[in-house]
Amino acid sequence: MQKCFGQGTVGLLTALAILPGLSGCNKTIDWLFDAPAQNESVLTSGKTEASVETAVPMSIAASPAAAAPVGKAADSGLTTESEIRSTLNAWRDAWAARDVDAYLAFYTPNFKGREVGPANWQASRKRVIAQAGKIELTLGEPQIVVDSLNQATVTFSQNYRSQIRSDKGIKKLQLRRSEGHWLIEEESFSPTKR
Repeated sequence: MQKCFGQGTVGLLTALAILPGLSGCNKTIDWLFDAPAQNESVLTSGKTEASVETAVPMSIAASPAAAAPVGKAADSGLTTESEIRSTLNAWRDAWAARDVDAYLAFYTPNFKGREVGPANWQASRKRVIAQAGKIELTLGEPQIVVDSLNQATVTFSQNYRSQIRSDKGIKKLQLRRSEGHWLIEEESFSPTKR
């Protein structure tokens, strides 16, 4: 005698997991496509995750996909944008404070800008920042596009002023996540016309 599950006794995930085993079952599975009212209240009533897990068998609840909370992908996108904003602010602060070592640490090791190599670019930046005197740097609201889990593009207005130079324009940064940190791998600046 085959055992069939009745309507309302298991959650949708359980039903999907046992569906292949239902061949030959005399009961219909119409209930599979309608979320049982009992399980709906568990999932939408704001109860803890432990309450939700009791509606799902342990083998399914233990899988990473089933264990991930609903909205995890959306939360990680917000977290990524928050991380990028923090990186951008720290980069700006290091540059404005003329903390060259901290400033250079925001770039990938192979970043070379318009120079022939990374060492040349780093030497050039050290020289320019040392000669700048006081730096005032204002960034506009960044537009962040997360291209993938480890890549993002950030575009913002930049207003730079030092004792030897001032400019305004649009800065575009290509960022890459490396060892948990967002680093600049490409940078471009388009001055605005005065």
